[in-house]
Amino acid sequence: MKKNIRKVPRETLSRIHSFELDDIVVACVKRLRQDELSRYASLGIILVNGALTLPRPFVPKPSAGSYSKANVEGKDIPLKHLPKVTRTDSWETPNWGDWSKGSHTHSTTRLVYQRDFLPPKEVELSIELLETRPDNEYVLKFSVDQVLSRRSSTFDMDLLYNLNILQENVGAADVFPSAATLAEFMATVRVDWEILPPGAIDEVVKRILLGKRRISDDQRKIMED
Repeated sequence: MKKNIRKVPRETLSRIHSFELDDIVVACVKRLRQDELSRYASLGIILVNGALTLPRPFVPKPSAGSYSKANVEGKDIPLKHLPKVTRTDSWETPNWGDWSKGSHTHSTTRLVYQRDFLPPKEVELSIELLETRPDNEYVLKFSVDQVLSRRSSTFDMDLLYNLNILQENVGAADVFPSAATLAEFMATVRVDWEILPPGAIDEVVKRILLGKRRISDDQRKIMED
């Protein structure tokens, strides 16, 4: 999956500003071929006797990423804008390396940042089948089960949080009005593969190599062939 989103993308903010309603949801729609479903097995998407099986709404695994981990375990935040405080840590040590001879206490004191603990939110992820297409293709909607209000004082923080939950687990994230229709979701279908554009051979090769490392003339000739 892609890396975390550090700030809400401009296009996402533009979409939100275009919505008439204040309530939004973080979601995305993907069109997946049957041979791509194994990449999402960790989300509970499986085929049983050729039939697509989807999980009930669930809390994503903490191993998916830092936001998913905080969603389950909470997060300890250093308050670097506040002055440091003195902290003393103590631990027991055996006498002469032998617990049978008793023990004594060691202590160390140091300056540390004050910290705040953010409790886990445990927001859930939902997966819904929107359409089954010919040639074993499925259109799936992935969404975070939390409606966000633009009037909330924590909207910006909650939006970034939910975008990253979806990004870590699905590899894409978008926003929709909470009352979005099926047609609105279907209009944003994403694919995990890219159709090559029509055109001359050199144009096709140039498109394939876009953003890739430089190749030799022999390698380029093989690709053209």
